[in-house]
Amino acid sequence: MKFLLLTLFIFPIFIQSQINPKTKWGDVSDAEINLKEVPFEKNADAVVLYESGDLTVAYQNWGNKIYKRIKILTEKGKEMADYDLIYFSLNDFESILSLNAQTINFENGKKEITPVKNKDIYDLPYSGYYRTKRFAFPNVKVGSIIELEYNLVNRFHSYMEGWVFQHEIPTLYSSLSVDVQAPVDYIPILHGERIIAESKEEKKRKNHKNHWTLTDLPSIDQPEFLYNPRDFEERIDFQLRGYHHKNGSYVNEVIHWTDINRIFKKDFVNYYDEKTTQNIGRRILNKSDEKEQIQAALEYFKTNYHWDNFTNVIPRKSLLEVDQSKKGSTSEINLLLHYVLLEKGIRSQLVLISKRKNKKLQTAYPYFNQFSSIINLITLDDGNTFLIDASQLADYGFQFMPLYNYNHIGLVVNSDKADFISVTPPLSEFHLTESYHFTEHKINSQKIEKKSGYFLDETISTNYPTQKALDIHFSETSQSPDLKLENNFISSKKQFQSENQNPNFFTFQNPLVPSLKPFNFTDAHRDKPIEFDFPMYQKIIISSKIPKGFQVVLPKDFNAHYQLGENDLM
Repeated sequence: MKFLLLTLFIFPIFIQSQINPKTKWGDVSDAEINLKEVPFEKNADAVVLYESGDLTVAYQNWGNKIYKRIKILTEKGKEMADYDLIYFSLNDFESILSLNAQTINFENGKKEITPVKNKDIYDLPYSGYYRTKRFAFPNVKVGSIIELEYNLVNRFHSYMEGWVFQHEIPTLYSSLSVDVQAPVDYIPILHGERIIAESKEEKKRKNHKNHWTLTDLPSIDQPEFLYNPRDFEERIDFQLRGYHHKNGSYVNEVIHWTDINRIFKKDFVNYYDEKTTQNIGRRILNKSDEKEQIQAALEYFKTNYHWDNFTNVIPRKSLLEVDQSKKGSTSEINLLLHYVLLEKGIRSQLVLISKRKNKKLQTAYPYFNQFSSIINLITLDDGNTFLIDASQLADYGFQFMPLYNYNHIGLVVNSDKADFISVTPPLSEFHLTESYHFTEHKINSQKIEKKSGYFLDETISTNYPTQKALDIHFSETSQSPDLKLENNFISSKKQFQSENQNPNFFTFQNPLVPSLKPFNFTDAHRDKPIEFDFPMYQKIIISSKIPKGFQVVLPKDFNAHYQLGENDLM
């Protein structure tokens, strides 16, 4: 992943954009009408013909005048007609104004325009503190051109939304212009090879960039085993570096990572409530053993507090409100746990993370708006550490957070230094032992499974199925109760018996074949990392006495090697 930092000067720079006749509202060129496929991506279902953003930073707010035109190329491409414009609605920080949208068709050489009516645009809750303007373009068919324009306005100067050049469909033309009229200083953070290469060329010519354009962009590559393809998209983000005070002085906002830490730490400290924290601490039994004390606190939180499905970095409720309502967002419950652990004498630090769907953290420049949640880093007296998401504590082990929390790195909230830590899932294990006993007409089988971590999650474990080592039909005859073992392992035992069997041969097969099938890498020249959901250890032991009159025949290419490892359960 590549990043580049440039300085966006505070002085007003007025750009006279070249207006292309092909991109005037409702005016379609012959080339757009006749376009049947994208030359560099012939299987594309739709294509962005043109999009532009005119971003103006004024004294009271910033606003981006956005225009986009898309052509539908296939039946599947008609899905692009269902549209969502998502915006941050909390405290009316952001709004969408002057929204217009329409469908353009050509029948017998005649242009037909069908506008989206205002009554068909719905303002709906989306997720957390976001809402969406939802609508559907009418009368869309293969060959239709849909276009929309709107103003995105935000009154919060500390956050300025960037621009994405690359999408899930190819893009022929995408541009962003920035006009800074207020005494503020933003740093553009560039992501992607194309935009960085272009900006480097402009820098060589000593041109200060307030306008970026990319053309002929393929759709975002979406290979398997990648957390988020958007990690590699062409885009620009903006971070407020500082501003000129009315007294003439320059005020630094964010220059170093310690500035990010300072801002967050100040917010979190302001939420501290000694009385509430102490009250909760008294409800949790005191334990002399450190690990038992942590376990007691986490069990109390799992029982008494519930996630309200809101994900955020900065809490909105006070600690008292969370305690009284018994529910809160990811940041609210984790902040409450943080202060309760400190009250109980446990060393806890807050960690800022970016969830997998929110793109990977970039560290080239301190960028405020890339974090999506906070978690707890607990450090034991012996130096061992583990990560906890108090909003979603798993039954099979509190240290196993939801997988989407694991996105490589996180930033520890520490005002003294920039402390990035690894945020990776702990090891999950699956051990299977199958034994077979042949009688005169039937086969008896015993299956013992030992699982830990994500293999105990019913939703996740279905992605890693196994098959019987002996490919014949068995009926279950008995099942023993599950046993809880050390280190949060769960053991299960089942007995099986086959129907009447009298074949001349039996074939033993690898029980892991169904699990291994998805791991089929077909990329000839993969240039992106391989990211698995979680680290796993799987061990299979199959045992059987050779029936009388039978012999073992091994495949010619069979190769076996076994060495006892530290994770083996015998």
